[in-house]
Amino acid sequence: IVVRENYNDDTGDYALSWMRLNNPSATALNCGQVATGSITTTERIKYYSFTAAANDAVTIRVAKTSGNMDAYLELYAPDGTNLAKASDVIDKKLTLAGTYTIIVRDDYNDETGSYVLTWQRLNNPCSTNIACGATATGSIGTTADKPPWKFYYFDAQASDKVTIRGYTTTGDLGTYLELYSPEGTRLAGANNQIDRALTIA
Repeated sequence: IVVRENYNDDTGDYALSWMRLNNPSATALNCGQVATGSITTTERIKYYSFTAAANDAVTIRVAKTSGNMDAYLELYAPDGTNLAKASDVIDKKLTLAGTYTIIVRDDYNDETGSYVLTWQRLNNPCSTNIACGATATGSIGTTADKPPWKFYYFDAQASDKVTIRGYTTTGDLGTYLELYSPEGTRLAGANNQIDRALTIA
């Protein structure tokens, strides 16, 4: 590794890191676990890893909780291939079994702040099941105990028609819903209500 000034005519301080992508020594995250972290002037990049099976479909979420950073994600396969880069959310069907690497950083690598991070398996959820007609309650926040997202799943048959309703009970929350299929395809997103005819059991 060589570090230098771009045009070899200015001076300053820097920070440098590297990560093995095919066998990462990163912070391991279990499905549904919420991690907190900070991007600082000396730590511009944070590394995480998770293990998945071939054909798993996942959603990876990051949200800023303080500072001026624009939270940005990168996802790498077990063989080191870059699979996706995006602000806030990556949805991806994975083709290889093994350990995947997540990078969290500021979009332009020039701002700092704190964040929360999680990932969820969509084809075999590790979230909470809701029975037909039951009501789930919870809180949306900016901490590991009350993160910006909650994940639930329900069991349905092909050709079922469903209505999903969410509403605010306290605070200024603008309740927003997202619906994913069992194979990880995002089917809908809407404020308060989703009505959908399902095609996959």
